[in-house]
Amino acid sequence: MALLFVISPLHRIGGWEQHAMSRCALQTTRVAMGPRESLLELGQKTGRGVTATLEDKAKAEEAVAQLIADRNADKGPVEDMAQPLDSDLFRGKWDLRYSTEDTLVGLMRSGLPPLLSKAEAVYQTLEGGIVEATSNPSPGLIQNVIEFPRPKGTLRLVVKVDFQTENEGTRCRFVFNATELQFPGRTIRLPFAFGRGFFDVLYFDGQMRIDRDQNGWLNVYSYAGPSVKCSAYD
Repeated sequence: MALLFVISPLHRIGGWEQHAMSRCALQTTRVAMGPRESLLELGQKTGRGVTATLEDKAKAEEAVAQLIADRNADKGPVEDMAQPLDSDLFRGKWDLRYSTEDTLVGLMRSGLPPLLSKAEAVYQTLEGGIVEATSNPSPGLIQNVIEFPRPKGTLRLVVKVDFQTENEGTRCRFVFNATELQFPGRTIRLPFAFGRGFFDVLYFDGQMRIDRDQNGWLNVYSYAGPSVKCSAYD
């Protein structure tokens, strides 16, 4: 019995040392986060960019620059499309993950007056606009959607733009078409749908898309599937 009292503490000490060594091994073998994961985590941490600080924005720019560098060096997770806007993979629904766009960030932060409810979902849908070799290109349609929760049903702010591709499928030039407030069963068209602009696709791999517009604003999206019309609104 006396021997047991001597051996037992040694077992406990040995077990503690083994546990400590295991923890150290886990810490030393942890895989560093890549630029894609860093960008997505940053978007989640800052509420799609709503609470992003200058330091956060600098980190986002670094991650984007690294993604582009890896693509150019053929180190990216998926081969980047050379002409993204001319690809079928570009069409569909894209969830916003991070933005520096002032107006968009403001709506996500403060909501839509007088509702003042925060945005629940923010996404784009893209349809058409693919350049066919045998025909003249026809404009495609982008719908920028922000959804605000309400007790009587979700309100959607929808900004529609017609777009065409330029620069061998890397620039999207658009003209505003309509701005609508969509309630279930009712749509109100607002009297400010004017202007034009463009954005360049900096990175695209079929699952992630990074754009920068003419103002320098950055938008990061992830693919959410094909566009599906909602009968309550459409």
